[in-house]
Amino acid sequence: MQASRNMFPHLPVHIDGGSSLSHQDTDSVVSSVTTKVKGIALINSSELGEQIWDVADYVISPEDDESFFLMTNMIITPNQTQSKCAEYPTQKSVCTSDMNCTKGFKDVQGNGVQTGRCVQYSDSEKTCEVSGWCPVEKKVEPPKTECLSVFCVQGGVMAVQIQWNCDLDNGSCVPQYSFRRLDKKDPESSETPRHNLRFAKYYKSSDGKDTRTLIKGYGIRFDVLVYGEGLGKNIDKRSSPLSQ
Repeated sequence: MQASRNMFPHLPVHIDGGSSLSHQDTDSVVSSVTTKVKGIALINSSELGEQIWDVADYVISPEDDESFFLMTNMIITPNQTQSKCAEYPTQKSVCTSDMNCTKGFKDVQGNGVQTGRCVQYSDSEKTCEVSGWCPVEKKVEPPKTECLSVFCVQGGVMAVQIQWNCDLDNGSCVPQYSFRRLDKKDPESSETPRHNLRFAKYYKSSDGKDTRTLIKGYGIRFDVLVYGEGLGKNIDKRSSPLSQ
């Protein structure tokens, strides 16, 4: 990676010749960053079996231009179709009869619109039926991985810091890289920071139904932060007292 005065647009261009006075001005860095991730991963899940994933599978579209999301763990809900099914058990969805369910009710934390029916979710529990993508996603903890880091299991946010401190007159301009965590755990809280997002892969089933595999991906979001300053000679073309 090389630097030039284009990174520091307010520094003057060096002018040779004539009698002049000079000093160094400073300017903050102006930059853009392009990132690229390469590699393949072996995935072995109970829902999908053994698969090989490449960059298109585990690098998710960034939320902004100077970051990228690298998926390290996931919860998979396969073969969802638009239909009716029992909602995942919560305080607002558990029921004993249709009287506990309201047709048209939408829970912002839920998975669909209630139909007004109380149906069997499991052998021991009933919940209100919903219209939506079925079967609904289960609210479970992400699976443990061979990577022991909390980052791999539950995700997090890391900063990739690139610092430029340049003396352009001496040709000294080499970036310094460092890393730090942005989502530090609150020492007063027992909760572990995590970072995740949901996305789906859509396809047609053999009978022509719109079908999807819902993936709740846990991973590391990398934010690339660039900062620094440049020093450059400012030439003052006034006559020097020594030249008179």
